[in-house]
Amino acid sequence: MRRTVSEVIVVEGKNDVNKVLSCVQGDVLATSGTHMSAGFLEHLKQLAQQRTIVVMTDDDYPGRWIRSKIEATIGPVQHAYVFASESRQQHKVGIEHASCEAIIEALDSVVRYEIQQDSLSYQDFYELKLQGFPDSQQRRTNLCQKMRLPKMNAKRLFKSLNQLGYKKEEVLKYVNHCE
Repeated sequence: MRRTVSEVIVVEGKNDVNKVLSCVQGDVLATSGTHMSAGFLEHLKQLAQQRTIVVMTDDDYPGRWIRSKIEATIGPVQHAYVFASESRQQHKVGIEHASCEAIIEALDSVVRYEIQQDSLSYQDFYELKLQGFPDSQQRRTNLCQKMRLPKMNAKRLFKSLNQLGYKKEEVLKYVNHCE
């Protein structure tokens, strides 16, 4: 039995729509890739006044561009991330190739980026060994995986953790769980 979702899920294309609808019951809209029309964005803006918008795009340049374009137009939305390792089929990667389990897990782990709050100082970030140490890149990769965030470099992860409002103690719990 498919789970019912109340949020509006936004994906890239019709194959993604079909895949998500095979896993959950609800409203799923396609952006038609990076060719989003002004009308589509206006429709999303109106929907966002009544319902929660969850963006679930591939973790590639077009997917990140779509996410940023939607947020720039309608404001903060929720993001669901399906990792490339969970959405690979032979040589193809994308939401349409993900398992229902991966899609549902991504929907259960949505994040919402807000205006940067400076909840985590750069000194905290360094003390967590997420920057400036030989194994920092691996630590960031493990942390992102545990938090269901896309793989990020140090600068992007620092900004994202602040936008998500994480404090040092909260990040430390994830870091300790990764070790």
